[in-house]
Amino acid sequence: ETMMLSLKDHKNVAKTAAAACSALQNFCVMLSARSDPSADAGDEVNNLLSRFTTEDGLSNLLARSKSEVTDAIVIYHHDESNMERATGALQAICVMREGLAMSFEEDSTIELVLSAMNAYPDNANLQRQGIGILGLFFFVSDNFLSFLTDMLIATIMRFIEKEVGNDDCAVLIDTAINILLVIANRGFQGVTVLLRSEKLVDAVVSCMFKYPNCPSVQGAGTDILSNISLDNYIRADVCQRGGTSRILCALKNLKHDPLLACKAFAALANLTSGSDDEILRAPEAPAPATLVRAMLAHPDDLAVQLGGAYAIWALSAKSDSFKHEIVGAGGAEAIADAMTRFVACKHMQGKGFVVIWSLAVPRPLKARVGQRAVGPVVNGLVAHMTSEKVCEEALGCIKCLSTIPANKDRLEELGAVDAIYACMWLHSGQPGVCKAALAALCNISVNVETNEVSEITAEDLNAVVCAMRAHQTVKCLQESAIILLRNFTFSRGNVTILEANHYVVPLVRSAMSNFNDHFQGRAEDLLRVLPPIQQ
Repeated sequence: ETMMLSLKDHKNVAKTAAAACSALQNFCVMLSARSDPSADAGDEVNNLLSRFTTEDGLSNLLARSKSEVTDAIVIYHHDESNMERATGALQAICVMREGLAMSFEEDSTIELVLSAMNAYPDNANLQRQGIGILGLFFFVSDNFLSFLTDMLIATIMRFIEKEVGNDDCAVLIDTAINILLVIANRGFQGVTVLLRSEKLVDAVVSCMFKYPNCPSVQGAGTDILSNISLDNYIRADVCQRGGTSRILCALKNLKHDPLLACKAFAALANLTSGSDDEILRAPEAPAPATLVRAMLAHPDDLAVQLGGAYAIWALSAKSDSFKHEIVGAGGAEAIADAMTRFVACKHMQGKGFVVIWSLAVPRPLKARVGQRAVGPVVNGLVAHMTSEKVCEEALGCIKCLSTIPANKDRLEELGAVDAIYACMWLHSGQPGVCKAALAALCNISVNVETNEVSEITAEDLNAVVCAMRAHQTVKCLQESAIILLRNFTFSRGNVTILEANHYVVPLVRSAMSNFNDHFQGRAEDLLRVLPPIQQ
């Protein structure tokens, strides 16, 4: 109270104001030390403060002190020495009651602190206290957009550049990069302001490089780099400046942190398309193995598994060589296990179908991928058959897997054929699902090694006929249906069922007429097999 009143009554006297601010700063530091169980403030200090700090008036006293210090900042913003002491007091007061920083929205404190930091760039204490005040404000304020200026960003960049190698400033570097994260999380306006600084990526990467084992710095840096990567040009720039490498190293070093893993997966899913293959294969943290190991570290965390699936899919989409590396690192098994563990999650199943589909495209990988993934794919389809989107993704995956006999046999054993027909009935009005189902059946129905075709029932044929009748204007669907029906004719038992259905021939002829197409002769072959009476 005495120190606050001294500042209030003599704030226009520079020396008195400086002394009062220093005293307030020291007093608040002692209070903070007392409230910190890990700090030893000393018995004498504790006894002195114990009674006072339990009184209800402390918060009110701190608020009044903050008001007086703010007035001192207004008076002495051109005085380096007094600004150093005033910012120190203001930071210490707001650390005691972080909510007090909210009032900066309504006064000129932030502008004056920034002005002083730029006017006296070589005053280390003023710079550090200024960053502390900015952090306190940006971490509690929801209305800081009006304070986003190029000067603000430049000030933070300069602080990071100067202090990133100083171990004594580790906490303030953490504060600085998290201020940038708060800004980056404010959408387009915040990202636009950040991108105007050419030093942004270098500053973030330098922080991540200096503190590789700090989850806060690594998480903030990862989110910032992901948020600003709005197009391939920026993604490539982030990659060339070391951003992608830093994120991969963070994921490797801190893979047991689920929150960091989720952030890294999201960032890599965004950045991979603009990253050079050499960087993604860097020995210190090769992307395929790093992604898979991070997933395996959190088998029961749905968010991590889903994020990992997105990142692996983005990497697999770059080239077949990455698909081989992902499968070699156990990626197919990791995705299949996640689909099995979270079979009730529609999003996990949908993304799992897409990843397995992508990994199974190269023929040499189909057997290994199918060996582990066929079961989860069929189970996922059955569990979420009512979803049109899930059905399309699952059926595409099944079509890709079913191009080799071993996977065909496994699919038939697990009831995939019945599930596909069920999809056609449930979504008979959706051409996308029906087309995907027919295309999958075309593969599964024929075993080219044994020259055998699947046996069908009248109900199976009715599902195909229903799809053809419902979508007579969809050429690709009609073509897949005609291919499938022609495949069925290689079994005498199937021909008997085809003969008994009065819709097959009219539908085939209608397709030929509608599209003026014989579908590479398959339609004529099909009609030639059917008896003249039915024709």
